[in-house]
Amino acid sequence: MRLPDKPLAMIGGLPMIVHVMRRAMAAGFGSAGSRVIVACDDTAIVDAVTAHGGEAIMTRADHPSGSDRVHEAIEAIDPDGKIDVIVNLQGDLPEIDAAILPGLVDSLIESGADSAQSGGQGSGRLSRRGQFTGCKWPGALFQQSSDPPWW
Repeated sequence: MRLPDKPLAMIGGLPMIVHVMRRAMAAGFGSAGSRVIVACDDTAIVDAVTAHGGEAIMTRADHPSGSDRVHEAIEAIDPDGKIDVIVNLQGDLPEIDAAILPGLVDSLIESGADSAQSGGQGSGRLSRRGQFTGCKWPGALFQQSSDPPWW
């Protein structure tokens, strides 16, 4: 059984999903040609994210996994397929170490692999377009466009 409204659980005066979004931003996502987007099927989550300066996209409610939700969001945001690298964080990781995320991206890019996953705290996963790994709903989607460069 899941905790009802877990992404909206208040932690230190902020909804959990906002903490996750801010961790992604602290990692450097959301700047230099990239975006931080929360993909969800609940308008209350959209409202919480946008009230704290974030971007959110509504997806269907019938997805079996967060990966399917991310896929729908990417197809809506980037139908031409220009986005190459997608970082998919679970929305229930308010204490994920932002410092591990840039290294995860670097590893994926340098290795030429289709996907990578952190071995440390939390569940940071990323993939090249078309390669999605499983995660729980709701997902916080952090995307990068291959042009212009990130850093």
